Amino acid sequence: MASYFALVQKIYGTPSGRDRDKTYVHVIRSARTFSGTFQELLLLAPWNDPAHNDYAIAITDVEHNAIRSGAFPLTWGPGSLPKWQWNGAERGSWVDPEDDQSAWQAGVPIPDDRWIVRIFDLTPGHPQAIQIGSEDMDEDPVLIERWLKLFNPDDTPSNTNAQDQKTEIGNKRMIFDFSNGEASFSVDPSVVGRIVFGTNHQYRLIGPADEDRYEVNIWGRVLRAVD
Repeated sequence: MASYFALVQKIYGTPSGRDRDKTYVHVIRSARTFSGTFQELLLLAPWNDPAHNDYAIAITDVEHNAIRSGAFPLTWGPGSLPKWQWNGAERGSWVDPEDDQSAWQAGVPIPDDRWIVRIFDLTPGHPQAIQIGSEDMDEDPVLIERWLKLFNPDDTPSNTNAQDQKTEIGNKRMIFDFSNGEASFSVDPSVVGRIVFGTNHQYRLIGPADEDRYEVNIWGRVLRAVD
């Protein structure tokens, strides 16, 4: 008879949080199956070694299938930010995810501490500004201006005036100068192709239809060879 179990890491193996400077404890990582009983599983290495960083917890087949299918995600998406912890009896989170001696919150996921980003075609406060999730452009040498609005993790507007904020977007290194949480940037439609401003471990991009990216498709009339 098969049994179902989840793996928990006593010390999460990848630095966590928006700045990847946190060390979360007892993080639920994945769901697996075993051909025998759960009690038989616990007699095998490495699950019988209390010094091992991973340990197994029993789950139901329904929970296993939900985790494996993504119906019950264990992370906050791109960046593999952990979402759930285990206190020995139930899932939830500690008030301080790095300290299992802090207060326990049953059924409450670890907060997603990433900034929220939304993209607009005009200054976000402009009465005619439209939030953009994706757009198509014809090839053209003229740069097109777009605007970024930054929100705090709780989705309240950020009022930051931070300058020279550097981040990597689609393997491109970008610099943003914020004024009251807003920054402009340019889209270059002179090269045919696709540009993706996607969610990562520092921020989560939210489009008007809950897209997790801003995408630009640039179309042209010239077929070019690619080196």
